[in-house]
Amino acid sequence: MWTMSRAEMILVCVLSLCLAIAGVLSIAHRQHWGKERVCVIRGRQTQAISIDINTAHWWQLAWLPRIAEVKARRIVEYRNEHGPFRDIYELTRVNGIGHGIVDQIKEYIVARHPDTGIAMTPTVETSSSR
Repeated sequence: MWTMSRAEMILVCVLSLCLAIAGVLSIAHRQHWGKERVCVIRGRQTQAISIDINTAHWWQLAWLPRIAEVKARRIVEYRNEHGPFRDIYELTRVNGIGHGIVDQIKEYIVARHPDTGIAMTPTVETSSSR
C-alpha cells in the first residue's frame, strides 16, 4: 500500500485548494454580470464597466460610487415593483437618488431592454423633466 508523508499530504492539499480557487475564479469570470469587467475601487474608475440596472443584483449595484447597500436595495425593490427601467434617469424616481448621483454613475451603468438586450437611451423628456 502506498503512503504519503506529512509534507506530501500538505502539498496535495495546497495544490487542490489552488485548483479549486482557479476553478471558481474561472466560472465567476465567465458568468460575469456585465459585458465588461467591473472594477470600481473607492469611487474611482480603474477599468471600463457597464452594469445593467435592469438585471443587476443589489450587491452589484452597491459597488457603484455613492450607491451603498441601502440605495442598491431600493433600486432593486423599485425595479421589482415598477418593471425595468426605461433609461438610467428613471433612477431618480428611487428614494435617495437624485440627478447628482445619476450624473456621477452614468458612465458605469446602462439600462438594457429586457427582451432585446439593446441599451435604451434617455429621452429628452425623461432627462429634463426629472
